[in-house]
Amino acid sequence: MNIVLIAPRRYVHLARLFSLRIVSADNGSELMHALRAAFAYKPKVIFVAKELIKDIHEEFVLFKYENPIPIIVEVDMSEKFSDSFLERIKCEHIG
Repeated sequence: MNIVLIAPRRYVHLARLFSLRIVSADNGSELMHALRAAFAYKPKVIFVAKELIKDIHEEFVLFKYENPIPIIVEVDMSEKFSDSFLERIKCEHIG
């Protein structure tokens, strides 16, 4: 099953860890372009970092309504969580 993550570049390692395809977008203005680019992978599910949606919430909701498939899920990916998670994974691989 194809799953795509749309998030800032700092989440590339997290996406690779879970074998997700990643389309990077660093801000809300790049999000709509990233969503269209994600469709090239023919995904069943697209995860989108909530921090990107803040600026263009209305446009994002309209996009989800116009494109019901694939499923588009908003994910709260705080920087603190991802950094601590990746650090923990590194420690487990080393130790």
